[in-house]
Amino acid sequence: MDMVIQKLIYIFFTVSLLSSVINYSPVCFAGLSIKEEDPYVVFERDRKKDQKKTQELTRNDVSEARQQKKKEAKLEELPPSCDTAKEFRQTHGELISHQLLDFPDRDVVKIAYEVTKGCDGAAERFKTILNLLIASGVDKKKSVEFGLHFSKRSDEQTTAFVLIFKGTFLEKYYDLDFKTALATSFKLALEARGNPEVLARDFRSILDFCVEHKGTDLPFKICAPYALELSMHSYLYDTKGLADSFKSLMEFFSLQKEADYTIAIHLKFAGRILRHGPKAVKNFEEQYAYGVSDAMKLNQKIALELAVKVAENTIGRDLK
Repeated sequence: MDMVIQKLIYIFFTVSLLSSVINYSPVCFAGLSIKEEDPYVVFERDRKKDQKKTQELTRNDVSEARQQKKKEAKLEELPPSCDTAKEFRQTHGELISHQLLDFPDRDVVKIAYEVTKGCDGAAERFKTILNLLIASGVDKKKSVEFGLHFSKRSDEQTTAFVLIFKGTFLEKYYDLDFKTALATSFKLALEARGNPEVLARDFRSILDFCVEHKGTDLPFKICAPYALELSMHSYLYDTKGLADSFKSLMEFFSLQKEADYTIAIHLKFAGRILRHGPKAVKNFEEQYAYGVSDAMKLNQKIALELAVKVAENTIGRDLK
């Protein structure tokens, strides 16, 4: 009877797995939706969010909101004051001293004024992005535009962009083209949830794994979009990120010799598990142990496939 049940389970998962492998394309890998994006499209999408927020608030709305805040808030809860004069001076000085920029004085003043809207630290964020992109060959006007955008973002988002962009393009470490590196950096820094620095660390850890296994059966061109989509789920793992869980899963899969799966299939399994949070990893481990125990007596391949499917149900359907 056990043999009949095991054969039925094997047929079910074999058909399911073959279907996913046969229909594989870079658009859908590791259970994640992957698509190539233009970096400027990513940037414009984030910028339009700001415009929409501004348009939704009329001057009267803003005034009423401020009055209401003053009535309800305690002194320590009021918004912090910004050293806008300092931010203006630093930005103005950077622009007029920059050898590669030749903007008219009127434009320099306008740019410096826009930076002051980012409050404290805005000038440094602007300078960081401006110099990084100009050194990378980006058009100076676009570099200024991107710099202004990040001047109004957090220090963490700016740091994340720099870490990812340097690692994927400037260092030439991952062999990514400029367009892919820029789009990936924008998307992770501006759109992902959670701590941007944790996202950057997870992204690079996954790419490191790809680099280490480059030349095997792992198609390297899918690594960047895979790492991007998977690291977008880092926020589920709090401040630790998912890199350690990813490495543990990949090591575990490699030890299951009887299953005889490729690294690409291992990545597929890891993606399907990790996107459902740390409890999914725990559910996978428990289910696999039960599958190969005397209670079920499944072989490694069937036990793995069943455990992955069980882990995918970690987040209730009504909550997804």
